[in-house]
Amino acid sequence: MVSVILKLGAVGVIVALKLSFAIELQLIGGGIVIQILPPLVLGLYTRWYHRWALAAGWVVGMGLSVYMLYVTPSKTSAHFGSASFAFSSWGFDTKMTIWTGIIGVLANLIVATALTPLVRRLPRGQDETTPADYEEA
Repeated sequence: MVSVILKLGAVGVIVALKLSFAIELQLIGGGIVIQILPPLVLGLYTRWYHRWALAAGWVVGMGLSVYMLYVTPSKTSAHFGSASFAFSSWGFDTKMTIWTGIIGVLANLIVATALTPLVRRLPRGQDETTPADYEEA
């Protein structure tokens, strides 16, 4: 029952919002959520990336995405105005923008790829599992 009430409340909020703000809210959320994609996919489907490098990449991607979202103004406030980051913020003389999620994922991948060889040089812990750990009691 609580789940249904929460879902109806969420629908009510979306219907009550202006359409442009509801779309921007989805894009902002997507820019943050997509940062889990590289660690999840690369961590599960490849053995090359080190887990701590993937975690560091995630932190950098999240931090950069949230920062870019924070510095993007809206018509009513100075922060969190849009998920479209202006290249002019970096000093380029253009009106082009890019979705913050793309830049965050690229930073995420670059950090994870650059740190993996470095982190692998650190000593690894010992695997303390035994065959008995996999048997049913």
